[in-house]
Amino acid sequence: MTRLFSILAALVLWSHPGLAQEDAVAPRIDYKGASLVLNGHGEREIMWMSVYRCALYLARTITDPEKIVRSHDVPKVLKIRILTDNAPAEMPDQWRKTLESELTQRLFQRMKKGYAKTSAGDELKFAYLPGQGTSFYFNGKHVFNDPGYALMEALLDQWLGPEPVSGNLKRLLSASARL
Repeated sequence: MTRLFSILAALVLWSHPGLAQEDAVAPRIDYKGASLVLNGHGEREIMWMSVYRCALYLARTITDPEKIVRSHDVPKVLKIRILTDNAPAEMPDQWRKTLESELTQRLFQRMKKGYAKTSAGDELKFAYLPGQGTSFYFNGKHVFNDPGYALMEALLDQWLGPEPVSGNLKRLLSASARL
């Protein structure tokens, strides 16, 4: 049975060569000279449909969700890979509230328009470096910088705060799933 599964998996990957690379979550990344390790990753599911995958990278593994959110002295990268073409056309309320409260009106409108155009395979990346603020990238292209830590803190609070969008995703991103 294991051999049959291995053969089927190889056929799928052979017929769709980009699939293995696109779905891989790197164990470590470098961002502007900062070496970061995968703290955790997981998928957000709504009604049994995988909507997006989050991967959180930190300078060191931290298992306490509150410490992850509040540690403004630690470089962080949050990658969000869109997994479906069936996402709602409107930005989710929690994302909208967070971004609208932390960004200028001009940047928020830009994000809102960009969200409406997302599709399966797109990657949103929020990267924070102490003293440099949070940068946002869409499919590898730099979109904007936001000074300070407030944007990254507000984003992380959605997944790791006291009222996360998903308890399971909170557990997976905070590395506590490995304990």
